[in-house]
Amino acid sequence: MFLSKIQLKRFAYKNTALLKSLSNPDGEHRILWDFFGDKRNRERDFIYRKLLNFRSPNFVVLSERKPKNPDSRTWEVRSKLFQPKLTKEMALQFSLRANATIKKDGSYHDVVMNYKYELEHEKGVPRKEWPAQSVIEYEAGFEWLKKRDSKNGFQINKNAFRIQRHETIRFEKDESGRTIHLGVLDMTGLLKVLNVEKFLNTLHKGLGRSKTYGCGLMLVKLP
Repeated sequence: MFLSKIQLKRFAYKNTALLKSLSNPDGEHRILWDFFGDKRNRERDFIYRKLLNFRSPNFVVLSERKPKNPDSRTWEVRSKLFQPKLTKEMALQFSLRANATIKKDGSYHDVVMNYKYELEHEKGVPRKEWPAQSVIEYEAGFEWLKKRDSKNGFQINKNAFRIQRHETIRFEKDESGRTIHLGVLDMTGLLKVLNVEKFLNTLHKGLGRSKTYGCGLMLVKLP
């Protein structure tokens, strides 16, 4: 596996058509395919995440193949082998952007919005008695991740768990014009590795839905 940083070069900021394409997850995905789509029937073998603390579009990509820069005048690409040395019981700091959803009646719903729905319609809690928005995001996000941790080879630490951002993203898919809805949570915290093989697979494959649109890549480092 390769871990790469793909960054738009500064002079390319004047390319308004490119910036427009990068303004939604569908456009981002199409552009990143240029780094990996070496043949017509190629299946996606990478996951990625847009970094939000940069002025220019920056992406971290985990892939089975080293990306090939389609336009070195526009993009800068730096890649390194991804070979983490993990051991059972190892403690790691993590960062995850996930399309955190719950399936009900055949449809997927944003866990934060579903939490509010349950408060109002199932538990009958008056809005003035609801927890703060940050508490709702924390509880909904932790519950979503906790349901997935052990089967993916790790254990989450609730005391260190944090929600950095919740965002509902809506955009039209170019090919069909269909509107896509993403309920995105940026989560950070500490975890413990329970099963090295399962956890490595989680890092490689990602966690949750909408990996096509920049969700699911878990970044880890020693605390």
